[in-house]
Amino acid sequence: MPSRERDFQSAQEVGKIYNSIVNKKVLCDYFLESVFPFVGSSQGYLLLAGNNNQLWLESSNGPAKECPAEIEDQAKITLREVKPCLKGCRIFLPLVVQTSVMGVACFTKEAGPEFEKEDLDIGFNLACQLSGALKNILLYEEGLKMERLAAVGQTISMVMHELKNIVQIAKLADELVRRGIKNQNEKFLQHGLDGIAKALKEMDGFIWDMLSLTKDYRVEPQKTDLRAIVEELKHDFEEKTRELGITLDFQVEDGLAPVDADSRALYRALLNLVQNAMEACDKDESFIRIRVESKDKDFYQIRIEDNGKGMTPEVRAKIFQAFFSTKGRKGNGLGLMIIERTCKAHQGNIQVQSEQGKGTSMTLTFPKVLPRS
Repeated sequence: MPSRERDFQSAQEVGKIYNSIVNKKVLCDYFLESVFPFVGSSQGYLLLAGNNNQLWLESSNGPAKECPAEIEDQAKITLREVKPCLKGCRIFLPLVVQTSVMGVACFTKEAGPEFEKEDLDIGFNLACQLSGALKNILLYEEGLKMERLAAVGQTISMVMHELKNIVQIAKLADELVRRGIKNQNEKFLQHGLDGIAKALKEMDGFIWDMLSLTKDYRVEPQKTDLRAIVEELKHDFEEKTRELGITLDFQVEDGLAPVDADSRALYRALLNLVQNAMEACDKDESFIRIRVESKDKDFYQIRIEDNGKGMTPEVRAKIFQAFFSTKGRKGNGLGLMIIERTCKAHQGNIQVQSEQGKGTSMTLTFPKVLPRS
């Protein structure tokens, strides 16, 4: 078999490897390196095209790391004309997939005979195979970008929704305070001041929830009285649950000693769980129970139960995913994700049991003592 024919067959086999590479930089570097033996090049440049066909050097192979201006100028012409070009000791190969032109590869020689037509053909064959693999990577990256943009949009929407609710509480409180002062009405004044305190607490809690979603989230454990957290929860929900006809049953084991916990983070996690339970209660004689007790000498448990609508197996499998919600526009899909992160930050875990029409039970298990950093 003639040497050139063998080269074409070998190039076909090399080109198949491109599709197995999923990193763009690695793929471009490997492409330049793999073409050298077939065309006898001493220097290679791979330039990718952006908006308005602006080129940038993605990869180079050989002594020179910067692309000379005259090579970049010819690469722009090749990009515009969309056809391979042979100019003595230089080859220019457009990277083409269907109607997309993604860039240009250039190979040069410093010495020896000039490139031949067969070199151009083999190089263009490999460039076409590179283009297909590169297009797949770029499409994947574009998909990730769109997913991130969608996540940013969802986050902004959720933040604005929560802030709007807090602002509404503050506006109402402000109006009550103004009326109380103007009319010397102590009842209005007290309701307004309570509303301001509630808005500030909501804002503080919301900020804390957002911080718990950051990469560097850390809890600051200290000796914490769990009974005090449960009493605060009962106080915060008593009025609302009474209006809805929901019975609260919160109990803490007698004699349970203070444990290591970040009281603020733990309160926010339990707050989210109680809110979820309250929203799930849709029947007469609805209840929400919290039981706090020792599991053994090293661990304690907090169990939140309700007799609400419960969850399907599909919902139960997805509840800790970011932005997943069954509440439509009313839900932000972050509450249970915050709870899970708080559990992990306390070196604990959460177990979920739920049955449609019967209710849900969530059990949080934590160590009583956390190692100090």
